Amino acid sequence: MVECKEFSKGIFQLEWEHKKMRMQIEDLNQKAQDIATLPITKDRQLFLTMLDYDSHIAHRIAVMEQTLGVMDKLHKKNMKKHQKRIKELEKCISLKEQANYELSLELKEMLVSVSERRHIYQAADMRHISERNAKRRYQEILKQKHLRGLIEEQEKHLGILQAEAERLRSKTFPIL
Repeated sequence: MVECKEFSKGIFQLEWEHKKMRMQIEDLNQKAQDIATLPITKDRQLFLTMLDYDSHIAHRIAVMEQTLGVMDKLHKKNMKKHQKRIKELEKCISLKEQANYELSLELKEMLVSVSERRHIYQAADMRHISERNAKRRYQEILKQKHLRGLIEEQEKHLGILQAEAERLRSKTFPIL
């Protein structure tokens, strides 16, 4: 009888453990389903699936650092190239400014000459001025007109060069 009682007790114990295990299985299945429906980023998925996640991250960081190094070198190279171009343009601008200054001095001299000629022309009668003087005056007037055209053209070119230099300068040093 004791044996029967112990046997019956063992069966109840096993049934109870079996129910307990079934409930644990249901709980684990429910947790697995909850985990499966959770939104997980790719990094976390990689962390969960990869065996050697730390070395993978270290490799990615090394690749990024290498890429940044290459980009930094390229940036420095571009900066040097743009600075060289700016220096060339500034040199060209200074040469054009010098040439314009010389032309303006020449223009002032010509204006003085023209005013003197006008004074002479007004003082003397038109019939008294020889044809040679008239041709010379005409040539000087043409030369002055030509020089004015050159000055205007060089001023336009200087403006274009200054705009190009400013554009390159703003490209090199953008406003933050």
